[in-house]
Amino acid sequence: MRRFRLASLALAIASAGTAACSAILGLDPPPSQDAGAAPDATAPSDASIDGADESTTPDSATTPPVCMLLDAGGSDAAIYTALDDSTAWELFDTNALSGFPATGYIGGTFDGRYVYFAGRSNRLSRYDTMGGGFATPSAWSEFAVGPLDAVGGFGGAAFDGRYVYFVPDEIATTIESVVARFDTQGSFTADTSWATFDLSTLSADGGAVTSGMLGAVFDGRFLYFVPHSDGAPDGRVVRYDTSGLLDAGAPGDAGDAGDAGDAGDGGESGAMIAFDEPSRWSTFDVSSTNPVATGFAGGVFAAGDLYLVPDYNDAFDAQVHGGGSGTVARYAVDAGFATSGSWSTFDTTLVNGFADGDWGGAFDGQFVYLVPHDEAIVTRFDTTTPFGSISSWSAYDTTRVSTLDGGGLPGYSGGAFDGRFIYLVPGATATIVRYDVTSTFTADCAWSTFDLGQLPDGGVPLPEFNGAVFDGQYLYLIPYGNGLFARFDAKSPAPLPNLPAFHGSFL
Repeated sequence: MRRFRLASLALAIASAGTAACSAILGLDPPPSQDAGAAPDATAPSDASIDGADESTTPDSATTPPVCMLLDAGGSDAAIYTALDDSTAWELFDTNALSGFPATGYIGGTFDGRYVYFAGRSNRLSRYDTMGGGFATPSAWSEFAVGPLDAVGGFGGAAFDGRYVYFVPDEIATTIESVVARFDTQGSFTADTSWATFDLSTLSADGGAVTSGMLGAVFDGRFLYFVPHSDGAPDGRVVRYDTSGLLDAGAPGDAGDAGDAGDAGDGGESGAMIAFDEPSRWSTFDVSSTNPVATGFAGGVFAAGDLYLVPDYNDAFDAQVHGGGSGTVARYAVDAGFATSGSWSTFDTTLVNGFADGDWGGAFDGQFVYLVPHDEAIVTRFDTTTPFGSISSWSAYDTTRVSTLDGGGLPGYSGGAFDGRFIYLVPGATATIVRYDVTSTFTADCAWSTFDLGQLPDGGVPLPEFNGAVFDGQYLYLIPYGNGLFARFDAKSPAPLPNLPAFHGSFL
């Protein structure tokens, strides 16, 4: 039976993999050891370093934790904003605009100009970063792709350099299977710019239905749809081959907020193979290598490998960890997709017994971060070390810096990276948390928080968020229950991310 999550969903769409941070955001990668720069003004001063929890750091006895000031500077010469600077935050309610969905969204992505948001219905939204401002109505557009009873219920999006893909998840209790694809060289509101493919038509595992995905990851050629639940926790990864489909054309920078160049024919002309060509699609059931490798929520592409973020597997009739999973699956993308030996798994509960039930992740150029959803433990993997070694992993308890009223667990829904900070997207809480990747991971002073409830919302209740998109300057928090978006001015100047290697969303 599918377990319904907190009403907060998020997905982690991948960051760049084999390239270092300099190829992602024009920045140098973090140092190989935990030392460097600091969090913002909301974090404790250096005097509080002795309160850091070093229990998960193997060399903590010999390496003291380090945190520096927010304005310590860096090789990229970027200026980062204090998380608690309320003037850097904006809210905008798209429900005030005609036709926009009131049911909320799950994840999104960025194509170099436009930010896309995956609707929980069949309605999709887009924001033009060159459209005159966050609260400018003409900068926003929406489109209903197909009839609601045939297409919709999306759970994340990904960009491959030309096309934006919207991932089928569910509508209410109906598991969905139809992928929607938008050609960024066409008009957002033109039917000819769109194509669909029904994953349930794939003959996977002897004909079992393929549906209920959450998040997608692009590795430069292949697009991977992350398995979540097809009615029960699922481990069937779907892969799409984009090779030969991408033109040199980039997202348009002219025209109005609804267009990005010629509508054309949706990109399926000439020698291009149709989106629904079965030979482009393949599947692999990760649970065939480990029976509890099911029920993932988002993925991360990092250092040449695909990581699937563990959410829930209901293993042993949910008697273990309440059904929450700590089983991360990793695929070496240069190996055979349908070969068991290309896949490996690791149980994060070996690092911390409460490290299960995650929702999205992020990559900073060296470390992969798994965002806690059911619990409060962030786990981190060093991609320069062996995947299966416990010493390659570390953990941090976010209740040290943030708890709900009454002592409940925060519950985050997705992550993001802006070149220096990892963000934990608020799900069950209004408090966003971020970590300075150049500071000691287990030092409390490396972490900072901000309560979004302090922002004037104009009478619209602050929603739970699920997922985030970073466009090089701004971090967008994606609303789950309504249309109230939040945007944070994270840094300046704003170098354009290297697309498509950098995808902007880490849900």
